[in-house]
Amino acid sequence: VAPELEEHWYEFYGAVGVTGTPAHAEIRAAAWGRWFAVSAYRIGDPAARQVAILFTDVTAHHRAEAAREAARAAADLERRRLLAVLEGLPVGVHVAEAPSGRLVLDNAAVRAICGEAPLSERVADYSADYAGHYPPGHPRAGEAIASDAWPLARTLATGEPVREELVEIRRGDGTRRLVSVSAAPVRDADGRLVGGVATNVDVTERERLLAESEQARAEADAARREAERARAEAERANRAKSEFLATMSHEIRTPINAQLGYAELLDVGIAGPLTAQQRAYLARLTASSRHLLALVSDVLDLVKVDAGELSVQRALALTGTAVAAAIDLVQPQADAKGVRLVDLRPGEPGEPYVGDEHRVRQIVLNLLANAVKFTPTGGEVTVLCRQEPAADPAAVVHGDGPWAT
Repeated sequence: VAPELEEHWYEFYGAVGVTGTPAHAEIRAAAWGRWFAVSAYRIGDPAARQVAILFTDVTAHHRAEAAREAARAAADLERRRLLAVLEGLPVGVHVAEAPSGRLVLDNAAVRAICGEAPLSERVADYSADYAGHYPPGHPRAGEAIASDAWPLARTLATGEPVREELVEIRRGDGTRRLVSVSAAPVRDADGRLVGGVATNVDVTERERLLAESEQARAEADAARREAERARAEAERANRAKSEFLATMSHEIRTPINAQLGYAELLDVGIAGPLTAQQRAYLARLTASSRHLLALVSDVLDLVKVDAGELSVQRALALTGTAVAAAIDLVQPQADAKGVRLVDLRPGEPGEPYVGDEHRVRQIVLNLLANAVKFTPTGGEVTVLCRQEPAADPAAVVHGDGPWAT
């Protein structure tokens, strides 16, 4: 009769015709691509097995429900994507509802800043009444404080954004972090305030470095003022050349010490992790800076020479430190000229000797610099350290030896 209809229609009607029990169901007619609400009743003589059927087309309802389900699935997918993105952000984010102020979302970065457990393990409804409750640092229930202390609270109360306000976070372990907080309102399609979003950036280290930089600048300004005062006094008193050299050396030390300080900051990883090559460059930079400080000391030695007060230390030392420093300082000069600098020393710490390590470093540095200077490109300069029982005949020495050469 109707071969395009599915078998389940006939089973549905047949059950009513045989049993006499009315039945109601929503059934899909695949052949027509539609849904029907069907009510079936047996009529007349039971032996006739006649069935009366009432159809109501409910296709639109089913399509709307399918569309709603698809929308819910799409919204859930977008939410999962948003959560994944938020968890990966380096900026701390948390979201609260309005007007309740209930915290509904935060990410790993904000938890790291605040040093707290995940949202599911803390009190979520942290501020039902902003006028009476404000959590110090990260939101937490039950602590009375002024309502305008937390930027997100003000945004939820006023509907206005807050831009980059510094807030001090007091963590559970007693430590404090300085955080730059921005808050923005969230409104629905009708413009009603439904929540707020806050971003949190930990600026503790940045502010500390800025403070140190300001302090360094202030100290540098103080040093410059002191140097100017010293020069003025020297000019007024017509001081000798030795006093002028001492003042000049003091001026030079200040930026070199600052350079060494920043190199140390880099080396401990304040600005981020370093590669092995970068650490090697920093080591050379530090060595060169210390050598510059030593040169400044040499200028001061001129003052001592004029005063007849130059002294040479006599202390137990090892050749390794002084020679390694001299090689590091000359290596760039050798590389630039294309001279191979060959280190054949047996290794640190080197040979023991009694003398002034600073003067030894000066002598070795001058010898190496001259050797590189007067060696043709493509040539080779070799460094050896060893102990000799007798001094070279041309050497001017005092004592019996043995001698470090």
